[in-house]
Amino acid sequence: MLIGVAEVLNQIVSWGLAIAIVWSGLRGRIGPVWIPVVVLLAAGALVALDGEGSGEILVARVAAVFVNSAMAALLAVFPTGRPVPRWAAVVAGVEIAIQGANLVSGLRLEGQPWWTWHFPVTTCLLVAAQVIRYRRRASTRERQQVRWVLAAVLGMVLAFLVVMVLTAGGVVSDELSAGLAILFLMLPGIGFSLAVLVPGAADVDRALVALLTVGGTALVTALAVLVTSHLAARQLWLAALVAAVVALPNWRGVGWLASRLVYGHRQDPLGTLDDLDALLAAHHDVREVPETIVATLAQALGAEHVAVRSVAGGTVGTGKPSGQAKEFPVAYRGERLAVVTVSPRRGEQTLTSADRAVIARVCAYAGPALDGARAVSELIEARARVVLAREEERKRLRRFLHDDLAPTFSGLALSVAALEQYDADGDGRAVEVAHRLAQELATATRHLREVAYALRPPALDNRGLLAALHDTVVIPSAIPASTTEVVIEASLPAPLPAARP
Repeated sequence: MLIGVAEVLNQIVSWGLAIAIVWSGLRGRIGPVWIPVVVLLAAGALVALDGEGSGEILVARVAAVFVNSAMAALLAVFPTGRPVPRWAAVVAGVEIAIQGANLVSGLRLEGQPWWTWHFPVTTCLLVAAQVIRYRRRASTRERQQVRWVLAAVLGMVLAFLVVMVLTAGGVVSDELSAGLAILFLMLPGIGFSLAVLVPGAADVDRALVALLTVGGTALVTALAVLVTSHLAARQLWLAALVAAVVALPNWRGVGWLASRLVYGHRQDPLGTLDDLDALLAAHHDVREVPETIVATLAQALGAEHVAVRSVAGGTVGTGKPSGQAKEFPVAYRGERLAVVTVSPRRGEQTLTSADRAVIARVCAYAGPALDGARAVSELIEARARVVLAREEERKRLRRFLHDDLAPTFSGLALSVAALEQYDADGDGRAVEVAHRLAQELATATRHLREVAYALRPPALDNRGLLAALHDTVVIPSAIPASTTEVVIEASLPAPLPAARP
């Protein structure tokens, strides 16, 4: 039953992949090699359709010859139609020759001891060739396509390993094992179809991590079940208990390892961005917000160059920009605050859709953070200006007291002494000195009032800023108030509410 269902699903996947390859080949995205690949896929599908009256397993084995040959050819030349590196064509040619010899011999080669392992070895070599292609020369689209293929092939290999372990332990019957093997053969076809049609439709890195996590956990669990089944024969409840105990703690460990394998030195980008708030909170100096954003993006994307350029001026960045650098605005409450510039990773020409999603999320976090940093910076600058103005006012007062009032009061003291002397001698100049002394006292009093008024004009408290400015301009001048117009061009804040008692 399972074999029949698996054959139907493989039929759907094979024909779908053939149509996708034809569509891509007609658009010139794959070289002429797509023609024999489609022929092999169609042959395998037709053999499976023509299997009525024959054994299901025999038909599946014949169809697998054509499908495996097509997959080997695709792995060697995908996605450009040229083998990179060149030895991949040799490996694929040897595999196709072995599959052809097996078909000519009436499937007798499948009884050889090496037959079980030759296709996994060939697949590993061709996967290594895909990795080399990925590292050497590939556009962003090609790298996305290769990642889909790698995810599908790794999923198939892990699934095969799990089935082999369970079959060796007697947990899975041979018939069920054959059905599962045929079912898992469709995974590369699904991966190739997605890579051809919609390589950027989803975050392939996350899919790859999920496959490695699930497959790795299943493999470890299967090994534990195998060991348990050998130690305690027919104790199914014990095997189930061991599977549950082993699977749960290994899920996190395998997931962490899968993340490290896919992302390398960097973590899952979106997982790294979840810690951005904590990173911002860890910095006591809010002026370090741009540096924190740059470091977070560089770690999340592994980009060669990341920079944050403020609209007000100033740029913080890392690395050297390339010609393919893209700019992303950072805005908050409708105001553009900065521009984030990101260059693609080394070997890639453009940013992927997943990269753009990560950058968009960072910009969403960066908007409020940069706005808060700007507000704090403006507050610090305003406080510095207030302190500077206060110091300047103190200097002015000191100069006024030293250069103006001090000589005035010294002169008054001399005048008082002279007045006393004239009065004692009965000199008539005492009246003149007294008159001059009164004038000097009036002048000193006026100066003191001017200083007090300049420090805090009463009109500022009683009638507001505009009235105080009007009095400052009009009253000291000789211009009549009716002909004086005071114009102030400034954005004044709204009045603060009165404090409640």
